[in-house]
Amino acid sequence: MDTDRSADFQTISSSLSFTPSCSAANRSAIREPTIFLPALFLAEFLLFLNTGPLNAVLVGCVPAEIRATAMAMNILFIHTLGDAPSPPIIGVLSDHFGLFLATMIAPAMMLASGGVLLYAIRLQTPPGET
Repeated sequence: MDTDRSADFQTISSSLSFTPSCSAANRSAIREPTIFLPALFLAEFLLFLNTGPLNAVLVGCVPAEIRATAMAMNILFIHTLGDAPSPPIIGVLSDHFGLFLATMIAPAMMLASGGVLLYAIRLQTPPGET
């Protein structure tokens, strides 16, 4: 995959990482179910919307021989660093600061992931350079 196209996918993916944080923050702040549930759906939808472009970047950055391994490692790290530790972390934070503030860590991490992706664009090697 050429670097310009990869940067485009990374820009799209990082932008899509920022958008669910707004909906997730609103979801946490609103107690009315008629607003809360659509905001929750919107946050979840937007959260998974960035995986397509991000997977395209991953597949384009590794040689064909190890693409399956790269995708497997990506899935492993997503679950190891995200799904597995998040309930205990939110539980501990909830015990110390209350559930509302504890759940606000999720939108903060979404913003951080978008920032990391934007920063990664700057680290790409221009075409023709090695």
